[in-house]
Amino acid sequence: MKLFRLVIAIVLFLSCTNKDKENKEIHQPNAIKEAVSTSAEKISVKTYQTETKEWGYDIYMNGALYIHQPNIPAVQGNRGFRSEQAAKTTGTFVIYKISNNILPPTISVAELDSLGVLK
Repeated sequence: MKLFRLVIAIVLFLSCTNKDKENKEIHQPNAIKEAVSTSAEKISVKTYQTETKEWGYDIYMNGALYIHQPNIPAVQGNRGFRSEQAAKTTGTFVIYKISNNILPPTISVAELDSLGVLK
């Protein structure tokens, strides 16, 4: 029983440590730019305007479509980005996650808020 509690405590500790690391990475815009520039030949983001005059982005890996994102991820509903810059910023952040093996590159509302794309 003590061994079981010890294993649970270690698992909880490790999961909390990883979440803290991810949260710190969000607030490092230079790290995002650096990751994107090192993998620019293999991964790219392209923005596009949707039929509803909102914006989305596509992520390409080695020239092949990898992610098609017409809506703001993690936000309820099917709303696109209000500006091309917001879509590009989010797509660049997804590239940062892919480049750093944070897979799948899911995005939370808190991350979108930190990026300033929900305004």
